[in-house]
Amino acid sequence: MSRHLPPLNATRAFEAAFRHESFAKAAAELNVSHAAVSRHIRDLELWLGVTLFERRAKGVGLTLAGRRFGAALVPAFDALEQATAAERPGQAGKRITVTLEPVFAQRWLLRRLSDFQAAQPQVEIVLDPSNRLVDVAAEGVDLGVRYGQGSWPEVDSQLLARVEVYPVAAPAIAAQLPPEPTSDDLRRFTLVHEDGELWSRWFALVDGEGSEPPSPPGLMLHDTHLAIEAAALGAGIALGDSVLDIDDLRSGRLIRLTPRAMPCYAYWIVTPPRRRLSAPARLFRDWLLATMAAALPGST
Repeated sequence: MSRHLPPLNATRAFEAAFRHESFAKAAAELNVSHAAVSRHIRDLELWLGVTLFERRAKGVGLTLAGRRFGAALVPAFDALEQATAAERPGQAGKRITVTLEPVFAQRWLLRRLSDFQAAQPQVEIVLDPSNRLVDVAAEGVDLGVRYGQGSWPEVDSQLLARVEVYPVAAPAIAAQLPPEPTSDDLRRFTLVHEDGELWSRWFALVDGEGSEPPSPPGLMLHDTHLAIEAAALGAGIALGDSVLDIDDLRSGRLIRLTPRAMPCYAYWIVTPPRRRLSAPARLFRDWLLATMAAALPGST
């Protein structure tokens, strides 16, 4: 039985225009003229018998049928690209650039990255640890991991893991505290700060708004990794991060002092807006999601 497929060049042009919601950007991606993209999409609309784009005085807009058809096409094109790359080993080895906060690289990614490298040795990874808000579209970045609310206008965001914080300490300090320590119990020890507000928010959560803020003695480090390390080394009690502390908690190097937790922001995978990820970048994204889900079930 023969397949009843639409004209493939026209379908490819539409898929690119769907992702960009722009004929001009699709034309640039495909290295053809704007008129060629417009003609291909018109041919596809005639073949389907539906309107995929509304032509406006300024630009174009997807119709409901266009959005429905495009949403079905993108994963099909992704699967085709990945299957093709798998059968062309000479073409499959590609470099991907990943931007992320240094603390996420130090405390989570580098401890697991060898698993990805063993599974996908053809993919070369360039890590760009940076605390600045990298422009992933303009700086040639394939994907990144950001911490925040996930509402950045210049990137597409996919939830990687939600974060909770709670007091943690080295075993020697934990042994001096009751199973459910009160705020006064915690204040008997040095409180390790990474910023000026997190401990105040914790005490407001536990004791209510207007509660007594943390008071000296304290240790301010302005660095999440150093704050966690200071706690692990017995310098005091820090507010741990459910993602960044997972390995130290499992090994017993750090002890969670209370089951109570304070919701914070989340880690997000960010990619250039409406750009198709390369096959290696999709492999890395999918590995990140699967690895985080295995480490923190129910985190997404």
